[in-house]
Amino acid sequence: MKHSKYGKHIPWARFGFEGVLIIASILAAFSIDAWWDRQEKARQQMELVSELRVDFETTRKRLSETIAFADSINDRASQFLAMAASEEAAELPDLRNRIGGAFLKINFAPVLSAYDSAVATGRIGLIDSTALLESIAEFHQAWDYYKLHDQIAAEIFYVGPIWELRRELGSLRLLFREPDTHPERFRRTDDEYREFFFRPAVYAAIETMLTAQRNSAGGLRRMDEAAKDVLEKLEQFR
Repeated sequence: MKHSKYGKHIPWARFGFEGVLIIASILAAFSIDAWWDRQEKARQQMELVSELRVDFETTRKRLSETIAFADSINDRASQFLAMAASEEAAELPDLRNRIGGAFLKINFAPVLSAYDSAVATGRIGLIDSTALLESIAEFHQAWDYYKLHDQIAAEIFYVGPIWELRRELGSLRLLFREPDTHPERFRRTDDEYREFFFRPAVYAAIETMLTAQRNSAGGLRRMDEAAKDVLEKLEQFR
């Protein structure tokens, strides 16, 4: 047994054991902190996943309603073109009803408040899935496609061939509403209306508008497919 210079015993074993305990405690504390950080990150991630799910579920519901509306008005415009190209006689009320579809706007805006907030705050970094982020990017590409053709449809309506029809008639409503709802000086006889409906310029204008509206509807469908894919990938986080 070793003694110090002054004859006192130094408990090296006890010091060594206490040192091991201190180191073990420090390591345990680090391990607990790391575990807690992982748990907190997982909690925040699931919270964000839940918020994104609400975003895209709500967006898909809106898309379903808007696609149905877009299809209905595009079908009406398409039926007008078929009637205008046919040799068979068509009733004016039917022509008015069909052509009216070309003048209705396809309005759509997705619900992305949680996603936009996550991007702005950097929380989107909690999503460690390249596949999910790619699906969200595809959704935005489809949305840009829709917005492009929605803008094209607006230009056709306000400054393009539809404007030419409006300028000649005085009001587009003369085409899709009963004429007695408009100033008498602008009204035409049934034969004059029928002749106007069957002009090549009218056919071309409606066909042009229908093309833009169909492209807008195509963008909506692409958004819906991408949103569906996003939701499927979000399910993988459960």
